[in-house]
Amino acid sequence: MAPLLAAWRGVWEARRPLLAWNLSFVALSVFVLAPVASAFLSAGFLQGGDRVVGNLELLEFATTPAGTAWLALSAVFALITGVIRYTGISRIITDRAEGHRATPFRTAVEIAARTRVIAQLCLAAVGGAVLLAAPLVAGLAAVYVTLLGRFDINYYLAVRPPEWTLAIVIAGLWTLLWVAVATVPVGRSLFAVPIALERDVSAWSALRTCWARPRGPSRRAVALVGLSLAVGVIGRLLLDLTVVLASRQAILFTMRLSPWVRPVVAVTGLAGLVSVSVSTVASIAVHSFVCAVVTILHRQELAESSLPTAAGTSKNSMAFAAELTPGASMPPAAARRRLPSGRLRAAYRWLRPRRAGVVLVALFLIGLSAGALLVRAAPEVRAVAVSAHRAGPPPAPENTLSALEAAIAAGAELTEIDVQRAGDGTLVVVHDADLMRVARDPRRVEQLRRDDLAAIIQFPDDGTPPAERRLLALDELLERGSGRIRFMIELKYYGFDPLLTEDVLREVRERDLEDQVVIMSLSRRAVEQVRRVAPEIEVGFVSAVAVGDLGRLPVDFLAVNSRFVTPPLIRRARARGIEVHAWTVNDPAAMAALIVLGIDGLITDEPARAVRVRNEILELSALERVLLRFGIGTVVYDEHPDDDGRESGY
Repeated sequence: MAPLLAAWRGVWEARRPLLAWNLSFVALSVFVLAPVASAFLSAGFLQGGDRVVGNLELLEFATTPAGTAWLALSAVFALITGVIRYTGISRIITDRAEGHRATPFRTAVEIAARTRVIAQLCLAAVGGAVLLAAPLVAGLAAVYVTLLGRFDINYYLAVRPPEWTLAIVIAGLWTLLWVAVATVPVGRSLFAVPIALERDVSAWSALRTCWARPRGPSRRAVALVGLSLAVGVIGRLLLDLTVVLASRQAILFTMRLSPWVRPVVAVTGLAGLVSVSVSTVASIAVHSFVCAVVTILHRQELAESSLPTAAGTSKNSMAFAAELTPGASMPPAAARRRLPSGRLRAAYRWLRPRRAGVVLVALFLIGLSAGALLVRAAPEVRAVAVSAHRAGPPPAPENTLSALEAAIAAGAELTEIDVQRAGDGTLVVVHDADLMRVARDPRRVEQLRRDDLAAIIQFPDDGTPPAERRLLALDELLERGSGRIRFMIELKYYGFDPLLTEDVLREVRERDLEDQVVIMSLSRRAVEQVRRVAPEIEVGFVSAVAVGDLGRLPVDFLAVNSRFVTPPLIRRARARGIEVHAWTVNDPAAMAALIVLGIDGLITDEPARAVRVRNEILELSALERVLLRFGIGTVVYDEHPDDDGRESGY
């Protein structure tokens, strides 16, 4: 534990130059490195051909030579930025300990002189990571194909059969074995960066030097670095949680004490500023702490193994290492007390009534200004469209007539359904590639005929007649819901089928439902096909994972995984006239947060709850919507509360 304590002491003593370096580095990354890297990669691989966006196309692109090169270069750019940041932190802590004046400019100059070595180290790291990860990926893939490859993965996720448990156990054991084996090369290579930079040698020489050392210290170093990372991450999570809870309590306390709005606005603004500031400082502290641990461990191993360092630094380096080794003497108690007592005197001077009053007034004005900006920046809340996921809410079986009726009764504006082509060309309303999850039927959808549908009754039994729970053709669902609810049709592909889009559009046009239907898909090719063949129908792209600006797609709306919905995404999409719908959102707190962000639609398994949350938020003021971000808002009472009688809240 001594190296961890020494690392934290080093970070604290060098806090000012470390803060300046990290903020400068973030600014450099945002305004210089990221745009240059993005332009270079895009010019090389994303222009002149099909633009890669996400989902299946992204996976297909990654398996091509161009995609592999793009991923490798992306990793190199990411590693270069990480190594530069680590190098700066390491140099600042070392300079501080050796009595040199540490500044961001001096650090940047020292790093610029070693650009070639940094690039070599990053290339070596990418190659090593690929070689190291290959056995893990191959083993996990073999487990998946052997135990989980027979049916659609959604069956295993929902039912959790014995094969699922066995696969989890084997995959876990294989991962643990891989981690144990991977610790050796990672530990042996851990100090390649500091060795290459300090000795001014090539990356390959640094790696050879690392591998020539005894194994013991490396294993210990890996364990301590992992422990420092765990301590830092857990500490930051606890700090963020504490700030959020404290901010919420401060706002609630102000609301109880003050009958006026302005104090609430001021406290809300201060809480927002404090939250952002604490999060930024905590991120810098954790990163600096982990980098300091690596630096100190390297210095300790230098002292223990007597590795030579760059000319003119060996004496100071050895002294620094000895100073940080376990059992090193601490400064006298009087010296340790001197600095805190000076701080206390300074704090006492600022706590005098006159100065304290000035400080309080300044904080109030700052908070009031920040709060006013938060209120003005709160996005306009639209009449959010509620879409019932997979036709309608549980307990009705998904994509059935029973689910459709439940969605209509819940007040949903749209019913989201999944459509595939059966073996005879019938358009079947079903999500998975097979029927194992929904009907315990092992047949795949491509093996079905229209005559088979009537006999396939889906789970669970919600008490409605079997005819309401059977597998449906698209025309049957359209006929039942026409004029009563809009349809959000997702084209499902398990292998791209260009006839699916044409058949769906024919069904829609034959019933004159163009104004009652929107079509979307995970496949960009399908989206572009709909836009080209039927420009009068609204079309959307379903995004699970994506690279690039989704707002540049030729679509009317985006259906985005709720975890990836951000204010910048909403702003960019809205600037281009594109709506953003989030899936699949069932928690009322998440619904409220997304509505406050300015989302256009919610795709949910709980449409009745979503309608109630939406209607209540539409009645709130801008300040009340801002308060929702701190978890302060209205309580939503369910018409059908949970078994314990408690209401849900957001």
